[in-house]
Amino acid sequence: MSDAASNAATSAAGSNGGFAKAFLPGLIIGLVVGAIGGAFLAPIIADSGGPAAEIERSKREAANLPPAPIEQAAEVVQDEAQKAADETQKMTERVAEEIKKEGEKAAEALKQQPKPEMPKPDAPK
Repeated sequence: MSDAASNAATSAAGSNGGFAKAFLPGLIIGLVVGAIGGAFLAPIIADSGGPAAEIERSKREAANLPPAPIEQAAEVVQDEAQKAADETQKMTERVAEEIKKEGEKAAEALKQQPKPEMPKPDAPK
């Protein structure tokens, strides 16, 4: 073999050897450490107060809390609106009864009045 061909073969083998000696073991160690960390550290971090744990904690606390002031105010407003609607309905019924009574009185008064006599038209001449 020529010197150039042997140098190219040696350099190619040397670069492959460095890859196999440095990168692959690091890759394998990184995968193993990442798998162990993901399996054991993720639940520990979540229980210690990560964002997901905070959301779960707030959901549990919200289930035990009394209604918020805005909800209480909404209930009061709704109750008052219902009372006003009931009162309006009662008043409307009273007014309708009064109108009916007054109408009946007016009809009775008209019946009791004497009917005016209509003049008979003159006969044609």
